[in-house]
Order: sequence, then C-alpha cells, then structure tokens
Amino acid sequence: MYTLENFATGRYDVRSENGARIGSIIGGKNSWCAEIGNRVLGYHPTTAAAAEAILKDSKIVGIFKQMCDIVRDALPMFDGFVDEFLDSDQRFIESWQCATDMIWTVRRSGTSLIALDLPSSFDEVMTMLAAYPDQTDNLYYIDVTTLKVKKVTRHFIKAKSAEREKYQIISSGVSGHDKADITCYGKLFARIELTPYIGDSLKNRCHVVIDSQLLPSSRELVVLRRIGFLLKRVSKRYSAPASICITHENKQIHQWVSEV
Repeated sequence: MYTLENFATGRYDVRSENGARIGSIIGGKNSWCAEIGNRVLGYHPTTAAAAEAILKDSKIVGIFKQMCDIVRDALPMFDGFVDEFLDSDQRFIESWQCATDMIWTVRRSGTSLIALDLPSSFDEVMTMLAAYPDQTDNLYYIDVTTLKVKKVTRHFIKAKSAEREKYQIISSGVSGHDKADITCYGKLFARIELTPYIGDSLKNRCHVVIDSQLLPSSRELVVLRRIGFLLKRVSKRYSAPASICITHENKQIHQWVSEV
C-alpha cells in the first residue's frame, strides 16, 4: 500500500503505509518518471504504474539491506566472497522481484539462495542441505510478505521445503510429447510446450511457449519465466531454452531470448 502526496506541479512523493517517503514521481500526461533518491527506475504511462515500480524496488532494497547487514555483522565473509555475494545475490533478488519466499544460507565462504514454491524448490533445498551437513547456524527465511529476513533452523527449512509446492509441472509422461500443464495449488494455471530450435541440434536447445490461462500478475510473470528454464521436468530431449515466450489469449505478453 502507498499514498501519493502532491509535492508540486508534475511531481508526487510516494509514501509507504507508515508515512515514510520512499520515492518520487515526476512528469505528466503519459510519461511519469519513477525515482528513488537520485536513481531513475524508469518511465511509466501512469502515476499508479510508477508508484508500483517504486514500491516494488523499495521492498527489494529493504530485503537486500538486511542481507548485507547479516553478511557484515553476523558472519563476516572472507573478502573474496563478499563481492560474489554483492553481485550474484543482489541480481537474484532484483530479478526475482519478491515473487515468492526464499531460503538463504550464509557461510564464510559463500551463500546459497533458493526461491520457494517452484517445482524445483524441494530438490534444490535438499541438495544444499546435503552439501553442508554441519551447518546449523546462519540459516535464514526471507518472507516477502513481511519483508523480513528471519533466522531459522535446519528443521524449519526442511519442513518448509517439504510443503507442497505452489507451482507444479504435470507432464504427460509420454516420450516425445513435449507438453505439460503448470498448476497453481492443484488448479490449471498455464500450459507449456517445447519445440526444437532449428540449426542448434548439437546443443539441444528449444523454444519454450507458456500460455497462461489468466493474465498473470508481475510476480506470476517472473515465476512463469523461471519455470520456462525447468525443461527436464517437461522433456529429457532438451538442455536449455533458446527463447521463452509467455502468452495469454493468443497475445504475447513477455519474451526472453538467449544471447548465446
């Protein structure tokens, strides 16, 4: 939630629920610039869209600041791994856009960050715990609802990851049938289809088309794109996507194309 405060002609301050100023919007007509401090987030057609961009970014910044505080104070990392954390974990948090809660573990020699609710989440968490069987401290749960990074136990992580994933891929199991359903809490959410990428047979890449049953929210769009990389749960024939196209009612609403 947020409120807009008319600061001057063509400018609004964006305030959070507690009244704190988190950004500003400058512009007019169909071009509104969203800013946090001196950082420009982008231009948007409405003040509402610009305010949402500021609110989303402020949440990401708030979560990452807590993570930085932990790395700096709770468990100082070896120097060589701090830059890796600042690069990889920040890029992950920014690209994931608080789409789902996350599990985060910190070691002096690095971190592990795993998004929950995905078809791959349980396997990823179990692999991480098996890789560091003696780690019982500095385990965290990132709650995107409360925007808190909470310290938890191995038992909590195992129990949380064992919960039924919100999103699942239901494959037909028929060899050569490169299609599957994507469900959300057991209900059909989207359909995914893989087709060969012509001229790239040695790399076994494919085009991924995901057709959403309903117009996805910005968070759901992030989730669907991530699911587009989980090819092995749809077909064993492909190793990586050459492109991911997300559609709704025969209209393209998002496209990702590999730069390789």
